[in-house]
Amino acid sequence: AAGTVSWMAPELFGLRPRYSEKSDVYALGMVFWELAACQLPYAGVIEGEIRDSVRRGEREEIPEGIDETFKGLITNCWSQLAEERPTSRTVALRLSGLQEQGFFSRVARAAGAAPTIEPPSAGYEAIGGGVTAEPPSVGYHNL
Repeated sequence: AAGTVSWMAPELFGLRPRYSEKSDVYALGMVFWELAACQLPYAGVIEGEIRDSVRRGEREEIPEGIDETFKGLITNCWSQLAEERPTSRTVALRLSGLQEQGFFSRVARAAGAAPTIEPPSAGYEAIGGGVTAEPPSVGYHNL
């Protein structure tokens, strides 16, 4: 299997790895954990032990104090069975719900920063129904 072991789904550790949208969602769940914990997953653990542990259903512990909705999203994304993980569309909808609840603003304030996002206007050009050009810049500024 190809990939970075700490972010790989259990179905990728075997003779015939099954790559899918759901294995990508698992990796995204690990990224969410990484953001919540402010550290790399399985730091200091050898790759073979990570593989074995993930296959057994073991995961990193989600830090105390993490919003329950975000915690639920993380655990759903890294479900042991791929078919139990949400689709990427469902993840996006749940993130939108968190944004509407002000979750990201609370996180930024707790970290001593406020997010600012420039709207996609200048530098964007519609081509064939799609949008191309550089993505908007995202910056964090101290309050």
